[in-house]
Amino acid sequence: LVGAALGLAAGWGLRRAVRTVVRREIAAARPARTVPADQATAPDWANDMASDAASGAPTVPLTPAPASARSAAATAARADLHTDADASTDDDTDSFFPATVPHGGMVASAEPRPPRAPAPPSPLQQGLAWLRDWLTQGNPIVKAGLVILFIGLSFLARYAAQAGLLPVELRLAAIGAAGVALLAVGFRQRAARPGFGLALQGGGVAVLYLTVFAAFRLYGLLPQLAAFALMVLVCAGGCALALLQNARALAFMAFAGGFAAPLLLSTGGGSHVGLFGYYTLLNLAILFIATRRAWREVNLLGFVATFGTAGAWGWMRYSAEHYATSQLFLVIFMAIYIATSILYARSTPLRLGWGTSQAVDSTLVFGTPLLGFGLQAGLVGHLWYGEAFSALAFGAVYLLLTAALVRRGGGHYRLLAECFLALGIGFATLAVPLALDARWTSAVWALEGAAAFWVGA
Repeated sequence: LVGAALGLAAGWGLRRAVRTVVRREIAAARPARTVPADQATAPDWANDMASDAASGAPTVPLTPAPASARSAAATAARADLHTDADASTDDDTDSFFPATVPHGGMVASAEPRPPRAPAPPSPLQQGLAWLRDWLTQGNPIVKAGLVILFIGLSFLARYAAQAGLLPVELRLAAIGAAGVALLAVGFRQRAARPGFGLALQGGGVAVLYLTVFAAFRLYGLLPQLAAFALMVLVCAGGCALALLQNARALAFMAFAGGFAAPLLLSTGGGSHVGLFGYYTLLNLAILFIATRRAWREVNLLGFVATFGTAGAWGWMRYSAEHYATSQLFLVIFMAIYIATSILYARSTPLRLGWGTSQAVDSTLVFGTPLLGFGLQAGLVGHLWYGEAFSALAFGAVYLLLTAALVRRGGGHYRLLAECFLALGIGFATLAVPLALDARWTSAVWALEGAAAFWVGA
């Protein structure tokens, strides 16, 4: 109770001190008002506004009104007052003072309140808007044709297999040749009609993924290793074309097929080392692209696919004998996406109130440590104080990153450095109750609260 009373007194004193400083700064920055010299005395409402200005309340500039305009303005003011009597109380302040109010030969001109910002759309609305834009922007006929072509080739392969019209090898070779043709035609059209060319190349990549998957899963014509290698080759080719043409949509499609390849080709008996080793190569490719392009969609695709697959595998298959390799891959994945978030900030300047800073991808900056620590807690659950030391290590890493950004980036990485600082302090705070009992936790947190109050003051 004594601590609560002292905290209340300290907070109240800090609030009064901050308000005093802010009022002084506002009063020093506000230009002086001019009053007409022909009026010896100001009316009561002008004296009230002057006292409000001294106390820091917002004021409106005053300009003299011609005598001919007073009667018309008075009529409009009375009409406004009668109209405002029926208005909502939320708008009383704005409606009571019209744009021109006559009073003693003075006119108070006030700007209307800006409209409230609309509420942000929900994720469902954003997804529907993206689908609508994709279908209606660019060349919708080409996109619809590619979707129909992809579905038609799938049904063609199935129908030909059921009817026994052609050998299965010839059918799959024809479908693969159609995908290669789409890639070739789209690449040739990249300069004359870039949108059309990219759409054809994306369709070609999808058809090649379909061909390899059907050859392995449906007909057993390819061994698992060969099908896996072919999908890696398709992914690498699609990424190369995307970098060459600065086409993030093509890169997204190529990586989507690459991350889905092991799931589509899995037989249930593979090693997690091979799976996460392959994902490491894909994430290194995303990191390489991040050094040259700020493609947030590609970064988020790799992040969601990697940590989603790792979480699902850990929930279904993880055991204590997998700790060493799993810990190594988790450290690699977290290092890749921390570096990706820094590279994204480096490539994306942002203008703020205090100047120019680098933008922050909040999903990568905060999602990587939160999901990473969740997986880490599952890995070290069998170790003594494993979660506490893990939280302490996470906090140390983010505090070191903060120091490095402040030292080398200056003010350009201010937002990112503040995010890393908050994460470092948060993980260090979390390590206390994971390692100590309630008495020591309360003592350490009390010291930390005092330090936070000192920084705030």
